[in-house]
Amino acid sequence: MPELRKYVPAECFVEFRPKADWKGNYYGFDWMREGDFDISVAPGIGDSSFKEIIGKHYVSPGVVQPDGNKYKGDFKPDTGLFKSLETFYERTDLVFNDGTTVTNYTAFVNVYMKEKETKTIELQVRSIVRKSPESLELRCDRSDIVGISPSNLSDLGVNYGGKPHMQTIKITLKDTLDNPADIKVVSVTVDKDGLPAENIVGKLTICPNNKSNRKKKAIVLISVKTPSFSGLWFGKRGDAAGNKDFIVQTLHQALIDPQFEEYASFFTYLDLSDDPGFKSYIKEDAHQRKAVVNWSGSTGLEKYCYAKFKEYLKDMDPALENKYNGNDYLKAFYFGENLIAYDRDGSVIYLNGYSTADHEFVVMSGTAIQSTAVHEFLHALGLPHTFHAKGDYCYRGLYTENVLDYTHHLGDEFNNARISLYKWQWTKSNGNAQPEP
Repeated sequence: MPELRKYVPAECFVEFRPKADWKGNYYGFDWMREGDFDISVAPGIGDSSFKEIIGKHYVSPGVVQPDGNKYKGDFKPDTGLFKSLETFYERTDLVFNDGTTVTNYTAFVNVYMKEKETKTIELQVRSIVRKSPESLELRCDRSDIVGISPSNLSDLGVNYGGKPHMQTIKITLKDTLDNPADIKVVSVTVDKDGLPAENIVGKLTICPNNKSNRKKKAIVLISVKTPSFSGLWFGKRGDAAGNKDFIVQTLHQALIDPQFEEYASFFTYLDLSDDPGFKSYIKEDAHQRKAVVNWSGSTGLEKYCYAKFKEYLKDMDPALENKYNGNDYLKAFYFGENLIAYDRDGSVIYLNGYSTADHEFVVMSGTAIQSTAVHEFLHALGLPHTFHAKGDYCYRGLYTENVLDYTHHLGDEFNNARISLYKWQWTKSNGNAQPEP
């Protein structure tokens, strides 16, 4: 082949997106949201353009919302934060022949798997073509491990200014990766002398996923039975066993494998239905209905439950009494009744769940939805809400499909809208988990 000469300007660009029906399953995927990809479970908000929703909430001029649990206030985009995010997603400017500049970003995928395992995932490539190249080739610098099918995006007509080409590709990992593997989209054209010229017009990074990058988190799931106070003659028991699949798929996005120990069966649970001390945690809500409050005097609900749980373990086997002490185990108590708290002004707050600042306990309400448990587990792994100004990046509240947003506040139709984590969240939560044994 003749020696390649100076690259000619690109006449197309390609971006990577998840498969069309992606719901946070199969893999973690992150990309610079630009408002071009419809997420079916988050209609109207999924893939909101980051340029418009990266910023801060202000409670008054110049005063950022200090409460990490609240998104109220005047939201203002922040160009400095957005530029930082552009660097994070490896912004690249491609120049067309007439000088037109288009901006492209790197996408990232995280695939949870074990050594010597083979795993195939499906993604989409989104292509915009102004002048058709001779070929658009997908090349990986780790072809010994990474297979791509198809590896050539053919028959792409001109569509600049119109609807993009969307094509499904399969990526097969034949083993885990010690280092990142880049899949680059190469536009092959011919220059005026008839020699081939190449230009990189898109990029996907497969993040390393070998044993040193995979982590675990030990989680104890505990169903709690409470006294009968909501019109039933028998007490309610929380369901701690019914949502594990969603917890697993979400934590796998960050290469964290939850290791469950369960006290959540018909025969094994924490029975507080006849416990005299627990009565102090039963209060009236704003509608004069009974509910479980998350504190009583100076003793938090989670600490009281844990003390009772230790008694329960000791009765089973004295050697178990202190097994779960400390932060190595995240203790999650599930209630069947509603859970409330009181705000600073004395008003009632209805809680789906909460995690404690010491990252040791999570408490789940009977009103919890699909994403509540893993939302709280991720708090325990060091992640703030997406709308909290103290996070690595701050997003407008209720405008993302991220698990750490409050998107479900938009209505019941958004109860399953929280499905994804961003790459910076993968890194932060993974760093706070335990090494894989």
